[in-house]
Amino acid sequence: MFHQKQFVLIFPLGYNLNMPYRLTPRNAGGGIDPSFVVISTESSLTNERVITAGTGISIADNGAGLTVVINNTGVLSVAKSGSAALIGAVTLSAGANVTLTQVGQDISIAATAGAATPAGADTQVQFNDAGAFGGDAGLVYNKTTNVLTIQDSASQVIIGELGGGSTFAGLTGNSGGMAVDSYTLISDGTNTFLNAATGGTLALRIANSNKLVIDASGVTIDALAKVVITSTNVNVVGDELAASSTFGGFTMGSGITAMSSTDYSIIGNGTVTYINAKTGGEIGFRINNSPKILIDTNGNLGIGLTTLTAQFQVNTGVNTRIASIIKGAASQSANLTEWHDSSANILASVTAAGNATFANILSGTYTPTRSAEANMDANVTMTEAQYMRVGNTVTVSGRFTADPTLTATTTSFEITLPVASNIGAVEDVAGVAFCGNIAAMGAEVIGVVANDTAKIQWKASDVTSQVWSFTFSYQVI
Repeated sequence: MFHQKQFVLIFPLGYNLNMPYRLTPRNAGGGIDPSFVVISTESSLTNERVITAGTGISIADNGAGLTVVINNTGVLSVAKSGSAALIGAVTLSAGANVTLTQVGQDISIAATAGAATPAGADTQVQFNDAGAFGGDAGLVYNKTTNVLTIQDSASQVIIGELGGGSTFAGLTGNSGGMAVDSYTLISDGTNTFLNAATGGTLALRIANSNKLVIDASGVTIDALAKVVITSTNVNVVGDELAASSTFGGFTMGSGITAMSSTDYSIIGNGTVTYINAKTGGEIGFRINNSPKILIDTNGNLGIGLTTLTAQFQVNTGVNTRIASIIKGAASQSANLTEWHDSSANILASVTAAGNATFANILSGTYTPTRSAEANMDANVTMTEAQYMRVGNTVTVSGRFTADPTLTATTTSFEITLPVASNIGAVEDVAGVAFCGNIAAMGAEVIGVVANDTAKIQWKASDVTSQVWSFTFSYQVI
């Protein structure tokens, strides 16, 4: 039996209330005080005091001769995995690369692999470097600018690295790199290459729909194949030819989207290139979005016009501008320009010398060919003659030298015409000739139906070699 006493339980700051404590009352002299501290009321004991659990406190009676344990149940208790020594404890288990070590009342948590702090410098992306955190100046992410930079020591941006020691586009791969054709994006700061491995495809998409595709067969722009550039040099801009169809000497492959062979815009095979507008369309050339050249749906060509009424039209648009210049080459011999009829007959032309000739209005020179001389000591000598045509009438003039054999005898010869004609009667050709040195010695010029030529004939009154002048006209028949 103990005497009545007051008990105040005082625990130092930070003391662990989860540890068991024994309450043993003593008097001032160090002896046992004859008062009772009990767990529950015992009516047979006088001056007893009852210890009851309050908020956050639990009391455990371990039995006679043992201890009474007061626990703080309001504070989380942590124990190592497998420890059952603490009542109400929460178990803390070690995970991968983590160890738990208990020393007395302390539990230490430590990493068994990797670095405890990030590797490398600020902004360097972390990666697994042989089981430890790694960072490198070649792999940097700037959160402020939202830029990811990948570069090696040579300032080459590489996504997908070249094989060890291999070289491509002047860039040498690192040891352990991938095959030379398997990179995705590679650049040396000047040249940039986007690549797909052998058999692969490069594609640019909008709304997940292919807009530009590059594969082994070539380049296709737009899913409807508005532009096709193939390895066989058959190029189509706009809708393309139908599969296996042939146009302009080009045959499209079986993999080509079918369409009308009239709807392409540009097609070529490396030798021949066609620019096309579909039926009803026009082809125009513009500068600063202003029409300069137009080919309309009828095939008319216009310069400086948007509406055409002739096969070829030019509008200078400026009153000081020359509409057309044709310049001949040095020593030009061919006509500078010609106009033909449907049978390729020249209707009009401008010669290299600048002479204009027209089918019904023309002029020129020629040297007649003589033939069929009669009463002559020698062949007639012809000089260059001149002619002029107006409509179907041709006028010719020139000179010749003749030496008759006998006097009072019909003397004659024939000459060719400058413009061919089908002479139907002698009167289709008419003219005269005179010798200026022989008084009253003249000649007539008539047509030769059989030879389509002109004949000059007279009665010789002198048998010496003399120079004559002639002129005649005829109809082009």
